[in-house]
Amino acid sequence: MIKYLKNHNAVIKVDDENQSLTLVTIREGSFMLRHDYDNSPLFNDITVTKYNEGKFVDATEEEFITFKTQCLNHI
Repeated sequence: MIKYLKNHNAVIKVDDENQSLTLVTIREGSFMLRHDYDNSPLFNDITVTKYNEGKFVDATEEEFITFKTQCLNHI
């Protein structure tokens, strides 16, 4: 199952099937696109711990694509 998360400076595409994350973020004026495969500690930290702490909220696929496109246009 694919789901999406967001916060004020990032969007994440979460693939539960293979526990992968695609992270698009803006930090200190830099844009980053990162894809992590089969990284259980990071996957669990973001999708459980940080989500439960309120650091990420649910997002839509459209929000993910829009944010990703905006970041890629700056690279």
